[in-house]
Amino acid sequence: MPDFIPNADSDFNEMAVNLNTSVTDPANPLQLATTLITRFTTAFGAWTPAWTAWGFLAPQINAKLQTKDSTRLALDGVIREVNAAAQANLAVTAAQKAAADLPVHKTTRTPVGEISTSPQLQRVDNEHLLQRLWFVDSATPTSKARPAGAAFCEIRQLIVAAGGAAPTDPAAMPFLATDTKPPYRADFDGADVGKTAYYALRWVNTKSEPGPWGAISGYLIN
Repeated sequence: MPDFIPNADSDFNEMAVNLNTSVTDPANPLQLATTLITRFTTAFGAWTPAWTAWGFLAPQINAKLQTKDSTRLALDGVIREVNAAAQANLAVTAAQKAAADLPVHKTTRTPVGEISTSPQLQRVDNEHLLQRLWFVDSATPTSKARPAGAAFCEIRQLIVAAGGAAPTDPAAMPFLATDTKPPYRADFDGADVGKTAYYALRWVNTKSEPGPWGAISGYLIN
């Protein structure tokens, strides 16, 4: 429900003036308590001269604001030209740019290191003949971001019949897919119902170097 009090000061003042007529009416048509009438008249008495004073100053202030905004816009454009010229000039050092509060861009790439963390399954949406795998990094389980340097998540899967032994070695499990953004959708055939799908996940960095495997997890196919 929108607020009944106007947002614009001019409309607010008009409402306050009209309300003051009713509040100060000796007949008390709004049937207000004496203490509330006193509080209103005090607040209205403070507002009225403040609003009147603003009416005299507003044109001058608005003019200065417009001047400020237009001159800033012009200066902003020139500052961007100065920055572009400095960035394009190889003779300008990083220290000189920093002293002028201009951006200092890296000239070398940060080497990609080995990944020491692993993906973990945050949850699996287990539906009929499909499972959606939602994975996060073990070091940042509340974030969807991959660890620094990670190109994708490698997913291994092994489907085991009821009563079969669960896998213990991720490297021995068949490759299923790579994925960069969860959820990954794994689909099944009708013949898989009642079996268990086991998953093992690990990160692979941009140099194709794999990180450690996460824990193997199994989910019943329905």
